[in-house]
Amino acid sequence: MVLACGKTNPEARQIQQAKAAEKVQVREARKELVITAIPDEKPDELQRKNNLLVDYLEKSMGVKISFKPVTHYGAAVRALVAGQVDFAWLGGYTFVQAKLQANAIPVVMRRSDRAFQSVFIANKDSGIATMADLKGKTFAFGSKSSTSGRLMPQHYMVQNFQLDPTKDLHGVPVYSGAHDATLKMVDSGKVQAGVLNYKTWETNKGSAPNTVEVWRTPGYVDYCWAAAPGVSSALRQKFADAFIALNEAEHPELLALQSAQKYVPAQVAMWDTIQQVATEAGLIQ
Repeated sequence: MVLACGKTNPEARQIQQAKAAEKVQVREARKELVITAIPDEKPDELQRKNNLLVDYLEKSMGVKISFKPVTHYGAAVRALVAGQVDFAWLGGYTFVQAKLQANAIPVVMRRSDRAFQSVFIANKDSGIATMADLKGKTFAFGSKSSTSGRLMPQHYMVQNFQLDPTKDLHGVPVYSGAHDATLKMVDSGKVQAGVLNYKTWETNKGSAPNTVEVWRTPGYVDYCWAAAPGVSSALRQKFADAFIALNEAEHPELLALQSAQKYVPAQVAMWDTIQQVATEAGLIQ
C-alpha cells in the first residue's frame, strides 16, 4: 500500500476528520469505546488475546469496550481514520499512515517496542546459513504493510547486505499476511526463507523443528496503541494509565498474552525514522 500524502482536497479532508471526530465524541459521551488491532496473527489468537484485555480495560476505565476485528492491516488504519474505532493497536508503518491521514496520536507502547527486531529464518534443508545465501532463494515477507514483517527487514536487506528483494531472490517475494503464517511457510518448505518479528519467533520456534534463525536486525521503534484525533486528552491519559498500571505480579496472564513485560508512554517523534524509511522505500509519496 503506497500512501499518497497531500493529494486530497484539504477542505474535504477536514470535513472527513470532523465527521470522524464526532463519532468518537458521541461514543465517549456514552462511555462506550471501540478498539481494534492489526491482524498480525491468526484471527482466533488475536481474539483470545483481546478478550482478556477488553475485560481488564472495562474494569480499569469504567467504560464499555468492544473489540472490532479487521481482516487486514489497511482496514485497521481506515477504521481509525474514519472514527469507527477510538484506539487501534498498530505497527510502526501503519501508525505513520494513520498519523499522516488523520493526525492519529500515539498513546502507549510496550517497553520492548522501543527496540523491536525482525528475525530472518530459513528451512534447514535450504542451504541458507548467512544473509548472502538468500540470493536466488524463495522468500516470504508478512503483510505488505508490516513494519517488522516487511518494511524494516527490506530496508536492512538493501542497506546492510545489498540484496534487492525485487531482483535478487528466486521470483518475487511471497506475502504471507501474518508473522505466524510466515513461520509455517518456511517450516513446511513452501518457501526456503522468510522474516518475522522476534516475539512470534521466540514464542513459536519450538513448534518449528525444520526452521533455523539466520540473522536479527538492529532495534527500531514499532508497535503502539494509537488514538483517533477526536478522543479527548483525558480519555487518552486514562487509556495510557490503564496499560502503564499493568504489572507481572498482578497481571501475568494478560501481559504474557500481549508479549509484554511493561507498557510505557509513547511520543509521536519516536516514529520519525519509520516514516523516513517508508518514504525512501517509495511507500509514502
